[in-house]
Amino acid sequence: NAKIDIPFIKGLSYDFNYSNTYYNQKNNTFYPETIADGVANKGKAEKKPLEERNWIFNNIITYLRTFGDHSINATLLYSREKRNGESYTFTAEGFDNPALGFNNMQLGTKLTTTDNKAWQEQGVSYMGRINYQYLNRYMITGTVRRDGFSGFGSDQKFVTLPSVSLGWVLSEESFLNNAEWLYLKLRGSYGQNGNQGIGRYSSFAKMTSDPYVYGSSTSIGVYPSAMGNSSLAWEKTNSYNLGIDYALFNRRISGSIDVYTAKTQDVLVKRKLPMSTGYEEIWTNIGGINNKGIDIELKTVNIDQKNFAWNTGITFSLNRDKISKLYGGGDDKDIGNSWFVGEPISAIYDYKIDGGLWTEKDLYSGNIYSGWYPGQYKYVDINKDNAIDPVNDGTIIGY
Repeated sequence: NAKIDIPFIKGLSYDFNYSNTYYNQKNNTFYPETIADGVANKGKAEKKPLEERNWIFNNIITYLRTFGDHSINATLLYSREKRNGESYTFTAEGFDNPALGFNNMQLGTKLTTTDNKAWQEQGVSYMGRINYQYLNRYMITGTVRRDGFSGFGSDQKFVTLPSVSLGWVLSEESFLNNAEWLYLKLRGSYGQNGNQGIGRYSSFAKMTSDPYVYGSSTSIGVYPSAMGNSSLAWEKTNSYNLGIDYALFNRRISGSIDVYTAKTQDVLVKRKLPMSTGYEEIWTNIGGINNKGIDIELKTVNIDQKNFAWNTGITFSLNRDKISKLYGGGDDKDIGNSWFVGEPISAIYDYKIDGGLWTEKDLYSGNIYSGWYPGQYKYVDINKDNAIDPVNDGTIIGY
């Protein structure tokens, strides 16, 4: 870390922070033929090394000044980070002489290397922020960020995220100046947040190798095991918040109340695919999700003595979400993933049980649906066509 106060410009400073982490793990194991894991192959030795290197640096320029009743705090940030590593498993089997174990793997008659992995990811951030206060009573803050992450598609790696917030300390106003027992602050904000929680290679197609017998020898085959998505992009949330902070009686009672609404677009999800594609799922961005809620916090200092203190904290949160858009139309639905416009993304779509199991009496009386047999569950026939199918008879049964 280093900090420099810039000469000739009062209040201007430069900070440089750098962190480098190196992690090295060695996991060596030998299974002699006297135990279960080694008896079938005359002993087995394994080496599983893991090596990681991570670094991050921040360049921060700050300007902090007070001019009478006015104060300014401005910040510029440039940050970069990188994480990379590798690991593998080296196995030796068939030891005629197990004396050295994993310290001499060449004594094994069968040597294999599996589970080879190497990874790398990078991130970069630019940020500008300015905060202005007047009389420590009126406050405004504006921020613009631009973040990049290597895990997204080739043309989607960067996102720009603005935000602004306002604050007003009412308890400093003249009409409340005599209320020394009271602190009251109103807050309002708008901002965009980005989400990159997809993993480092989720936008890329993946290949997997498997051994197979070819003639009299074993060969290695490579096949695609995961579908890529070159259009995979940042998930963005537009949030609006109104809040109040309060404190009473020298902060014996304090807390906050916040109400918010948030609209998320390009939601990052793992979308299930039809079996005919040959893939199970794919990372993708779907339309949008709306959230709204309220957070309430109450803190009290019940007893504050020299040798005994009793504080209480109570928190209440309520959030409701619903899918606002999927792939196009206002009434879109994706039955395979249980996604429906107007419903929470956690909706559970399934059949609704109707009165237990089909019986032999139902079979012989002809009341049972075609293709169903005694012992199977009875499901509600929602569209009354005497048949059960997931499109017409499935329904949301929970969240």
